[in-house]
Amino acid sequence: MTPRGPVTTRDRTYAVYYVPDVSGHWHHDQVVYAHPNGLCVVCLAERHPIVTGEAVPSSGDDDGGEGRAAATGDETDAAGGTSNGAAAATGDKRKREGDGEGGDGPGPEPGARGGRPSRHRPKGKYSPIASVDYTCGKGEGKGNEVNIRGKKKRGAKTLQENSGLCWLVDEAGMYWIARACVRGKLIETNERLAKEPQLCTRFPTASGFLAIISAAPADMQRLRETGMNREAYEALRAIEAR
Repeated sequence: MTPRGPVTTRDRTYAVYYVPDVSGHWHHDQVVYAHPNGLCVVCLAERHPIVTGEAVPSSGDDDGGEGRAAATGDETDAAGGTSNGAAAATGDKRKREGDGEGGDGPGPEPGARGGRPSRHRPKGKYSPIASVDYTCGKGEGKGNEVNIRGKKKRGAKTLQENSGLCWLVDEAGMYWIARACVRGKLIETNERLAKEPQLCTRFPTASGFLAIISAAPADMQRLRETGMNREAYEALRAIEAR
């Protein structure tokens, strides 16, 4: 297990919920620090392969359908074209998800840093992080903007657990979509990551956090029921490493 340091104020105040294998991607784990007032800090888990720089473990069909065709070129490209058969059906689904609230959008544009990005590969390895792109599901040009008003957070975008939160793009153009992991209103994104994207890999659960989401009591309860505490998560990964 990962050695634990002294108990901090954060440890005493926030409950910790791990979400392993987000979107079915092997070892692509996230963690949510949940405050009793409903504020949830969404982060990459310390064992996420983008953080560790280790090869992505393979479980046979690691991409889970979402990334497989993008890596092989058989599915929808970033501009929205489709191929025949099952790939076209999958591409249509992605397009529908991108058009709606909380969808992934079309992805970083061709010609962006690293060229047209692909998803992670089952036995691949990420290069150093190049950018954290919050236009995921928001449309072009909105970036880190989160415009909310008043105590009721008017104007804040409501995210579902599986809503795309941001694109994490490495220097080779490979990318992975971080998810909200908890239903609620997006009230803050980490603006520092625009200039210092490496923070999310150097300090993923501190200054490199991804976003803050305000969750209702019912959504907090769902997170408690579906997330894993630290002990269960450490046991899961320790068992798999044997």
